[in-house]
Amino acid sequence: MDIVEEGNRLIHFEYEGIFEEILDRLGQMPLPPYITHQLEDKNRYQTVYAKHSGSAAAPTAGLHFTPELLKKIEKKGVQIARVTLHVGLGTFRPVKVDNILEHHMHSEFYQIEEEAAEKINTAKANGKRVIAVGTTSCRTIESAAKEDGTIAPVSGWTDIFIYPGYQFKVLDCLITNFHLPESTLVMLVSALAGREHVLNAYEEAIKERYRFFSFGDAMFYPVKRQSDQLVGLITFFYNESSGMECCYKKAFCGRCPYAEEICKEKAPEMRGVQKGHRVACHLVGEK
Repeated sequence: MDIVEEGNRLIHFEYEGIFEEILDRLGQMPLPPYITHQLEDKNRYQTVYAKHSGSAAAPTAGLHFTPELLKKIEKKGVQIARVTLHVGLGTFRPVKVDNILEHHMHSEFYQIEEEAAEKINTAKANGKRVIAVGTTSCRTIESAAKEDGTIAPVSGWTDIFIYPGYQFKVLDCLITNFHLPESTLVMLVSALAGREHVLNAYEEAIKERYRFFSFGDAMFYPVKRQSDQLVGLITFFYNESSGMECCYKKAFCGRCPYAEEICKEKAPEMRGVQKGHRVACHLVGEK
């Protein structure tokens, strides 16, 4: 084992057989420390559209989607373009320098295939919006973007660091989770929507007791324009003060670690949980 840049460890393995299968026999996929519930199916902490192995973490903004929900979205005429970025550990490192230009981003491998590039370029050419699911997708398409706002099929390594002042070339809107202070991801969101809008969104989330982690709430941000007055939040989940995660409609129950039998048998109705907020979940009571 070697200690490399910034204290990371480089380990050399010698094995016979299929590496992933050996790892599954020896241990379990690491989860964030705030997930204390043991997941019987490790794919619960994974997106339904995941395709390639190699990421250090699941792109959690996509945990809210199910195959059924994606089909409904496509029926509405939305084109879904799939891109790949192998999230590196550096994504989660807090920014500790006073000058953000001195913060070093680890390189991450990304790939955009021809079909995805064509869908994105067609949408932009027709005046449609490009909405990224997660900061992962955002960093991918912005890394591949040309100055004219188009994208070509590409694969390679990116160390893109998006912070306030960055001019987005392709992205119009973002679905994202809440992010930790001092993280590069909250800086990305601030670059997208504006610092004051982000602070207001977090203030609202704290007041309404939103959940801040993987199986928690997500929000929808449009790119800040001069005419924008506010940023809306779309709640995919709601959690009571007990911290119990709820599931988003019947289709999501197989991915919610707190789902019960009723979740599998009957789709919940939309109910009010807080002033101005409604959710579909059997485990959240009326308020």
